[in-house]
Amino acid sequence: MLDFKALLKERGLTAAVAAFSMAPPKPPYVCIRESRETDGADYKNQFAVRDVTFELYHAKETDPAQDTIRKLLDDIGAYYAEETIYNSEVRIYETIFEFEILEKMEGD
Repeated sequence: MLDFKALLKERGLTAAVAAFSMAPPKPPYVCIRESRETDGADYKNQFAVRDVTFELYHAKETDPAQDTIRKLLDDIGAYYAEETIYNSEVRIYETIFEFEILEKMEGD
């Protein structure tokens, strides 16, 4: 199973699953959200579909971290949707990457 937090860290990005335990770090940083469904045959779960969202927070409209994430997603062969929005209340940009990964479950 891919460890997205570790993959982002290897590429120099600070990341947390769901939320940071303390105040968020200085941008850029990533929050990872994920849901998972399993399926298979003959009453046995054989694969998992992981719906994953990377929420990249950054200070300027464009940031090198966007390209870093695009490259990561290309490297793992994920088709993704991307959207950038600006939150004027906290003056930060957020680029949202949504993708799905199909993985064979352990032991099969």
